[in-house]
Amino acid sequence: MRIPIVIIALLIVSAPVVSAAPDWSFMNQKGAMVKGSPGQQASGIPYDLVITLERTPCYGTCPSYRITLYGNGSYVFNGTRCVAVKGQKKGAINRVAVKGLVKDFGAANFSSFRDSYEDVGITDMPSAILSLTANGTTKQVLHYHGDPNAPKDLRALEDRVDSVVNTKRFIGARKDLRCMNE
Repeated sequence: MRIPIVIIALLIVSAPVVSAAPDWSFMNQKGAMVKGSPGQQASGIPYDLVITLERTPCYGTCPSYRITLYGNGSYVFNGTRCVAVKGQKKGAINRVAVKGLVKDFGAANFSSFRDSYEDVGITDMPSAILSLTANGTTKQVLHYHGDPNAPKDLRALEDRVDSVVNTKRFIGARKDLRCMNE
């Protein structure tokens, strides 16, 4: 009876260790794409790349919308409050811009950010929810804009997603926003 128990114990000890850590191996330390990474297309963009940015409402006229950007350059903008374009708007951007955005995520070391920055330094501010999916792994960060401890690189990435997709054309001019009663 002791021999089977010893064999089972040896099998358990010698079994490979499976890590639950995200696979961000498609980027090196400087955020550059690594050739030959799992799931990587010839373009250098992971096959399952999805970047989302959601901006939540505040007690004022903060635009509320969600942008979803795919590795092939296509995107879906969904405006919900205090925006010029409500509902869905689809389009596409250059894949070179997508690759640059992925590099920006790597340079900011997005995978090292905490999952949330929600300390209330200032009340009544909007939040942004930013996520990156690549190679079957998703990293999402909730950022309350009143949190004084959130990394500056996080806000810069949020703004970079807006810039790359040019969401200003869907949001409209700040002075024209009249949405307090929506």
